[in-house]
Amino acid sequence: MKSKKGLIFTAFLVTIFTVATAQSKHALIFAIGNYPNEKGWSDLSSINDAIELNKTLINQGFTHIRIYRDEKVTPPGIDSAFLNLINDKKLIKGDIVVVHFSTHGAQVEDDNNDESDGLDEAIVTYKAVPPSQAKPKEFRINQAEYYRDDRIGNYIDQIRAKLGRNGDIIVFMDACHSGSGTRGTVRVRGGSNPLVSENFSSKVSTIELKNVGYFTEKKDTKTNKEDLSPYIVISAAKANESNSEAPGENLGSLTYAIRQVFARLDSGTTYRSFFAKIQTEMSKVVYYQTPVLEGNGIDRELFGGKYVSQKPYLEIETINGTTIDIKAGILSGMDIGAKVSVYPSGTNDPGKNIPLATGTVIKAENYKATLKLDKKLSIKNPTEAWVFVTETVYKTNPVSIEIVLKDKKNLNGFSENESTAIKKSFDDLPGFVFNSPPEIRIVKGEIKNSISIKTASDGYLFKAISDTGLVVNNLKEVLKKYSQYKFLKNFEVKDPEATVEVNLVPFINKKFDTTKIDSKRINGNYEFNEGDKFAVWIRNKGTKPVYINILDLQPDGIINPIFPNKTITDSNGKTSPIYPDDLLIDANASRLFSNYPITLGPPYGKEIFKIFVSTNLIDMEQIADTKGIKSRGNFTVLAKLVKKSFSIATRGIGNENISTNDGSAFNVYFQIKPKKKK
Repeated sequence: MKSKKGLIFTAFLVTIFTVATAQSKHALIFAIGNYPNEKGWSDLSSINDAIELNKTLINQGFTHIRIYRDEKVTPPGIDSAFLNLINDKKLIKGDIVVVHFSTHGAQVEDDNNDESDGLDEAIVTYKAVPPSQAKPKEFRINQAEYYRDDRIGNYIDQIRAKLGRNGDIIVFMDACHSGSGTRGTVRVRGGSNPLVSENFSSKVSTIELKNVGYFTEKKDTKTNKEDLSPYIVISAAKANESNSEAPGENLGSLTYAIRQVFARLDSGTTYRSFFAKIQTEMSKVVYYQTPVLEGNGIDRELFGGKYVSQKPYLEIETINGTTIDIKAGILSGMDIGAKVSVYPSGTNDPGKNIPLATGTVIKAENYKATLKLDKKLSIKNPTEAWVFVTETVYKTNPVSIEIVLKDKKNLNGFSENESTAIKKSFDDLPGFVFNSPPEIRIVKGEIKNSISIKTASDGYLFKAISDTGLVVNNLKEVLKKYSQYKFLKNFEVKDPEATVEVNLVPFINKKFDTTKIDSKRINGNYEFNEGDKFAVWIRNKGTKPVYINILDLQPDGIINPIFPNKTITDSNGKTSPIYPDDLLIDANASRLFSNYPITLGPPYGKEIFKIFVSTNLIDMEQIADTKGIKSRGNFTVLAKLVKKSFSIATRGIGNENISTNDGSAFNVYFQIKPKKKK
């Protein structure tokens, strides 16, 4: 459920990395350093980029490198370069392809209505007229020299089809792709206003989600999507930032970072850990830029390697001696007392390494927290380390549990000895008590060979586990999940600057019909049947732009990321991730996420969409453990659903005063019922 952008370029040290004999490495490098003087674009160090990349790629075993410079980088020239590669008989399944653009970048009026702000990101080719010199009446002629993101995406899809599932395509975008202006006095690769026609009007308030980025998958290919190669994209800056060259280096900032990182790669490096090193190097020369990593092969080893399981981690915002601030807070279980370990960025499994430091949360807000470490970090840059949670804290009232005992009248239940053993096992979890009135009932035998965990108020089956094996451990894990579910369900705050209206728009007569919303409301609450489909419609009622996030809380305690979601598919079955910064809704604007329909299936019961709203960027997807894959009926909006929440220990007890100055959180309920009988 997210967008896609630039791509990653990867290379291994030949002495460390081995590749199958049949595998070849290809590269396309596009570089414009000397734009025609009369065009008005400033010269860049792009030719130096091409020279450095060529050297690096040769050292990494690339044998098919094609470089296109200056006047060769026109729309027909780029088309020809892509087609020559696609038609090259030397390019076969399992090969590696690197594509690198080192040019100016800009935005141009959208030509196919797939952008919510009406602007495509584009490469500024050699003959392009700058927007400052372009006459609106000549837009049709001028726009032809801007090479749009959609056009790049179509060729990338064709290359992926030819490479197959065992190949890799990696693309770097060392160019601006926004019109946000320059930064400081360094040379900027873009930074102009958008190129638009005389009739253009911004579409920021339209209802469709913007699919930002250079890489898109809108076009169907004749190849099954499972046979397409993975892709990785690295962009030098976010869509709302300009891209500066590295001061004093005569190189693009991304190209500079690539060169530095390739000089010291470790065996087993994944694209995610590679990007972490890119972040660190770029922060040394252009600290104000935010490079972006996207794609569906992020946790794959470089150059067609295996997929590596990545443990969830949190990012560091600032470092001040033994105190650090992290980009997660109360809503992620980072309340006062939560414990963490700090490891070098790029760490996949912290259990296999020695931490740089350990720490405890000493101050917490909704979306950020301050930690005290046991020792000073040996690093200075926040991007050089990741934080892994070892013990979360969700402060809420204790969960009251009743263990149903077996007697002459009730054959379903536990013996006294079994009950005593279960209670004793919870001594290390102070968030649970065994008294009346109960919130949870635990019953043995109602379901054959199973133990049922039910909500006492309505008898709803929260979870059933086997009554053999590690019963106590499994029971504790389920109840910890319930505690997190309860916390998220009950957490509601209001920030007057972060106010949105959320509607679930039903799919009726082959369209999402906003006039039929009330038809799905019964006594003010949404009711759907299995097989029904809806889309989320959000309207910002405030005077400031806000970011929104949505988590799905299923009746059985499973927590699914809705927005953002790095593994989501769109209505065409295409991988189309939605990232946190895609979820900005302008003041008084609205969006209907019709490209991401939600088709409902079991479990039945009351479901909750937890809505988070903030004037600052937020990312609540981390709450869900994305390792798990669980079938959720026809809930096809999610490519992966969460099997379980974070492995948490609910230590905190009691209520806390929570400030409301960093966002709002509220629930949207909907009932899922069995399919209607015909």
